[in-house]
Parts: sequence; C-alpha cells; structure tokens
Amino acid sequence: MKQAMFAAIIVLTPFFAEADVAQFVFTTTAQSVAPSVATEQITLEAQDASGQPVSGSTICIRLTSSSGSGQFSTNTSWGDPLSALTLTLSSNQSRRNFYYRDASSGSHILLAEAAPRPDGGTCTQWSPEGGVSWAARHSVSVSGSSQTVEQNNTATTTSSENQTTSTVPTQNTPVSSYVAPPEPTLFADAGSDRVVIVGAHTEYVARAYNRKKESVGNASFRWNFGDGTTATGPSVLHHFEYPGRYVVVASISQDTESVSDRIIVTAEPAQLGFFVEQDGSVRIDNNAGRDLDLSRWVVRAFYREFLLPNDSIILKGSSMRISSKTIGFFAGPETELAYPNGALALKSNQASKTETVSPPSPAPAPIVHARTSVSQKATPPPAEQVEVDTDPVFEPAATSQVAAAAAVSFGGYWWLGALVLAGITGAGAIVTRR
Repeated sequence: MKQAMFAAIIVLTPFFAEADVAQFVFTTTAQSVAPSVATEQITLEAQDASGQPVSGSTICIRLTSSSGSGQFSTNTSWGDPLSALTLTLSSNQSRRNFYYRDASSGSHILLAEAAPRPDGGTCTQWSPEGGVSWAARHSVSVSGSSQTVEQNNTATTTSSENQTTSTVPTQNTPVSSYVAPPEPTLFADAGSDRVVIVGAHTEYVARAYNRKKESVGNASFRWNFGDGTTATGPSVLHHFEYPGRYVVVASISQDTESVSDRIIVTAEPAQLGFFVEQDGSVRIDNNAGRDLDLSRWVVRAFYREFLLPNDSIILKGSSMRISSKTIGFFAGPETELAYPNGALALKSNQASKTETVSPPSPAPAPIVHARTSVSQKATPPPAEQVEVDTDPVFEPAATSQVAAAAAVSFGGYWWLGALVLAGITGAGAIVTRR
C-alpha cells in the first residue's frame, strides 16, 4: 500500500543576488510510488522574495538523490536516465520539469543546487563545487511491490436459494490523465554580460545546441540590441551610439522550435588619453577603472594609418606606448586615434574628458608697431636741418616713405599720411624761397 510522504522544502539564502531570483522551490505535491515506477512530473521553480515566478538570468541546476539507485529523466520515455541531472534554466524560463524513479524502498531526498551560469561558460562545465547560490530539497517515498496490476475486477454474488450467480464488473479509477508537454530540444546561448566602449564595434556570438550540448546546424539567428537596431547571423558586429545598459537578445529558431537568450551590455564612454611624444611615438592612457581592449583601433595622420592588432589590451591605470617605427610614420600634432569603424575618437594631446591644451605658438608682431615705425621715419626733420643746404633727393625719399606708410596704414590711418604729406609740401616751399 502506498504511503503519503511529506515533502519538505529548504531554501538557502543565496551568496549573492542574481537578477530577482530569491529562492528555488519544488512546487509539486508529495508523491509515493512503487519501486522502479516513475513519479509524476516534478517541477522546480525560481521565485522572487514574494514567492512569484521570476526569470531573467541563465542559471545552472544540478539534481542528485540521497539514494544510490535513484534515476532522473527529463521525459517519460526514460531513454537516457541519469543518476545526476544537470539542467539549464534559460533567461526566459522560470521553471524546469523532470521525473524520478528508484528501485529501493524508503524515503529519498532529492537535492537541487543552483548557481548563475559561469561567465563565458556553459552549465555542463559548472559543478556545485564551484559555489552554490540556491538549494532546495524534495522528498519522494518508495514503498510496496515493484509489480502493479491494472485490470478490470469483478464482484460475484451467489444466491443459495435460487442457485444463481451474477457477475458485476468494476472499473479501476485512473490515477491521472496528465500528459507532460514535450521537452525542449533546442537551446540558445548568447554569451556573457559585458562592458563595451561607446562607438567601438564589438563582436557578439550566439550558439544553438541540443540536449547533448551539441551544436545545432541549419538554425537562424536574429539579434536585438536594445537600441532599436537588429542583425542576423550567429556572429555579428555592433556598436552603441550612447552610454547606458542594454538588454541584448539572441533569438534562435529551427523548424518549428524557437528559443532565446539574453545578456546585459553596459556601454561606457571611452576613458582614454592620446598623446604624441617628442620622438614621434604615441601614448594611449587607460583612464577607465577596468582593462580596455583596443583591438582594431586606428592611429592615423594624413593618409597613413596603423591598425592596432587583436587583443591589444591596456590594463587599468596603465599606458600603451607605440614607437614611430611600429606605426610606420612620425607622429605629430595632426595624428588622431580613431574607432575601428573609422570615426574620430581623440585628437593628439587630448583626453576623453579633460583636454590638454598645448602652449600657444608665438604670435606675429602687432601691425601697430609697423605703423609707428613708418610714421616716425616720415616725420619732417627739425627746422635747423631744413636750413642746411641738402641735395634735392630728400623730397623723393620722403615721398616714398609716405607712400609706404599709406600702404601699411591705409585701412585706418589715411589721415596721418595726408598730414605728413602736407608737412613735407610746406617744408619744400621754405627751401625754395631760401
């Protein structure tokens, strides 16, 4: 006879919060089954602090049993039963279903251990030894005979007086009419959360795989970058125009199945400094609070360009200095640092927020000094010099000086030239009379 068994749920406080998931709970009621008979579907659900289902992050789940003979499966066909089952809770899911059976009688504890998917990895690479954020327990009772008989029974009554026998068939009451939904066969992986530089192209790679973690071919990929732009293909390049936090969704479809995965991308302004050294080299300063990858950025001047190779990483608070021999030209004030797509990032001797102002070059002498010099030369000589018998060549020389003064200061001092000319004319008249 089957015995009812209480199902206890234990929720451990997570080591750190991931999205809004506060706990994992078995929502299935207690079950009691015969040995080697599968349970009905068991559901494990991610919930927030108020007990509501929640999704939004990819989580790895590991299922084990306290019994050495326990087996798990994600479908009723039991084609590949496992003693320990690893499940992936995609970012658009809040629950996962599975089945359990055990050949040994007794009360067995099912343990579910969960943690966020490792950055850059998959759930098949994760194990509870690497850290558990949530845990839940569920109890299954196994008792009775391992063989079950399902047949129509008959009830027989006999009358001693009339010696007649009647047979009344009785029907077994069905246990359940529940039909489990088909298990998904297609899964999506959009990569891990990341931080990028505004304006810089970044590569995004998605992967489609099956239950055996094998890559799936003939699947279509579509990206939504959360800034109004979309792209197609398993590997695409994209840059964000403005700072912010964006939800990037990779949707994958094959035949009639469609799944999606999402990541969070934080776009930050470029915290860089770009300087030209006296020996013709350039220096790129990383003023951000993290390491920066400047792969495929461009150092250019006029029509010459130098492309930074892949994996050009500058540690936070450090600098990268590139010689003129490496970039192929002598860097000067006209040298620029550009994004991989060619857009200007920084000019020489400039930082992202604070611009370094170069010392001003010497300014040309003010025009007013030239005017003063000419006007002094054009001033008539004192009277005693006029009385000296001089060569008449003096008059043409003065006239040429006046013309030069007029040419230099014609814009605003024409009256000064006229006054000097009148003075010279008067001096000439005096010389003539004498």
